[in-house]
Amino acid sequence: MTTHNNPRLPALMLKGAAGLLVLTGLGLLAWLLDKTLLHPWERVADDLVFWVPFVATILIGVAALAYLFTRAARRVEAGEDLFAHRHRRRPEPSSSD
Repeated sequence: MTTHNNPRLPALMLKGAAGLLVLTGLGLLAWLLDKTLLHPWERVADDLVFWVPFVATILIGVAALAYLFTRAARRVEAGEDLFAHRHRRRPEPSSSD
């Protein structure tokens, strides 16, 4: 499977990135839960001012980035060129060379 012959590859890569991002976020939250259960003297309740925004940042960030990747994948599957309207276009190579 080469990139030139498979038009679905960009969408699959974007979906894979979203999946890996979600797995990483869940892994981080599982690690935090594990450390909280292993060290009861450092419970979340002691430092609630730190942990609630920290966990919320992880959840919101992972959700936003996963949504971004899946939305981009849907757009690519629909045939849209995500780079068609970029601001800095390079000049087209001339065919007279």
